[in-house]
Amino acid sequence: MELLEIVEHINGGALMGVAIILLTLVQISPIKINPWDSFSEWLGKCLTAEVRDDIKTLGERVDALQDDFSSFRVDEMRQTILTFARECRAGTEHSHEEWAHVLNVSARYEAYCASHNISNGEVTADSTYIHNLYQNLSETHKF
Repeated sequence: MELLEIVEHINGGALMGVAIILLTLVQISPIKINPWDSFSEWLGKCLTAEVRDDIKTLGERVDALQDDFSSFRVDEMRQTILTFARECRAGTEHSHEEWAHVLNVSARYEAYCASHNISNGEVTADSTYIHNLYQNLSETHKF
């Protein structure tokens, strides 16, 4: 009896059983063909395709939020420097902690501008004014 005749005599369920047995034998044989691994990988990709798409979309949203937050932080630093300089020009006295804070903000803003190749005349002028005023106040011991 040839293989084709045997297959003709076997019904569908038995044929499925034979296929499973053959695939298992191929899987455990020393041959580098792993049908169950390939099938489970394919099935995993099918089942997780939507989740992977959601993760990709979420990653894009996180990137956009990080850009927005970075822009907000830069604007906040600019505003802190500009407001502090305006208050100093108006004669408002500031504590040592306030000076330390604005000088720290100014240094971070300058570093950001240098790393992103940005120039801003107003903030640079106010930052210079603040540094010079701080230097003068330090020299005259007005803290």
